Amino acid sequence: MTKFEDLPNEVLYEILDYLDTCHAFEAFFYLNTRFQYLLINCPLFLKIDLSCISKSRFEDCCTYIIQRNIHRILSLRFSNPLILDLFFSFFTLNSSFIQLESIIFTQINFEKLEPILVNFSLLPRLYSLTINNNIEVCDSSKIYRLIFDLPVLKSCIISPKFYGGSLSLNIAKESTSSIEYLSINRHCSLNQFLTLLSYTPKLRRLSNLSISETPNTNLSYLSMISPKLSHISLKLWRMSFESFKCFSLKLFFHLEVLNICTRADDYYLIAERWEQLIINSIPNLRIFDFQHYWEPVDDSNTEQCTYHRLIDRFTSPFWINRQWFFAHQHFSRRGIRDAVFYSTHPYR
Repeated sequence: MTKFEDLPNEVLYEILDYLDTCHAFEAFFYLNTRFQYLLINCPLFLKIDLSCISKSRFEDCCTYIIQRNIHRILSLRFSNPLILDLFFSFFTLNSSFIQLESIIFTQINFEKLEPILVNFSLLPRLYSLTINNNIEVCDSSKIYRLIFDLPVLKSCIISPKFYGGSLSLNIAKESTSSIEYLSINRHCSLNQFLTLLSYTPKLRRLSNLSISETPNTNLSYLSMISPKLSHISLKLWRMSFESFKCFSLKLFFHLEVLNICTRADDYYLIAERWEQLIINSIPNLRIFDFQHYWEPVDDSNTEQCTYHRLIDRFTSPFWINRQWFFAHQHFSRRGIRDAVFYSTHPYR
């Protein structure tokens, strides 16, 4: 029976290619001199996950693997603020990381990221940036501007577990951001939403934003924005159907997939309004994933009958021909029967 350590180098490198570099380092580096040689002189592109490595092993990994193979590093992942500080005491992310395409920060707060992001514009192949499970309590405007200025970035995901900081970006007069996919899991005003779009003229997919209308909403911003969005996923809280219609007319002509969650304004339950909006303003729509939370003032039969009369109109030929089907459920809130009306199997 062949022992693992007797396998030829070519086979071992194929196995190592499936592993994160730090995990492979911890598993094999201290076994014998042959594995040390293989890891130090690895010809593969390296995926570096520094999430769980100990401080002592991290320093060895930096010395023997990362330092010698900066030009081979394909991705970096950080989730420990201490290890993050140690890494940047060893290295500066600059053009020497010629293959680095993806960076992921998990549980690293925004205020710590700002000085790091400044040098990211020097990375020639940074296509993907993810910031997960962080706390965003500072004014994050400068961080967003730094991200939008990254010259080759295609995908950006920002998903804080808590946000309390402001997002006071000014509308961009000119922007060359290369971002095509943007996911921001936070709430913003309609003004802030339009401002974000002004920074991302090449944006194709936008997801996870929750948007509300405020008294100072400035729809004149729409004249400065011309994205070609094909996919969008939004939650609309406290926004009228008329306001949604206004920015749909400008932004959604190329849209193919619309995932939208609304509440409160029952105009969203008027099927004929949707039909006219889709025909006139969203002609390329293939997938309509709709969810509306209905909140009656009281539990009277009149309101319940009105609700059922509205949702029954989503069965006209317009909806049937497109195979867009819906269902609804009632649930109790403060003794009142609320309801949710939603698409069924929209992605089939």
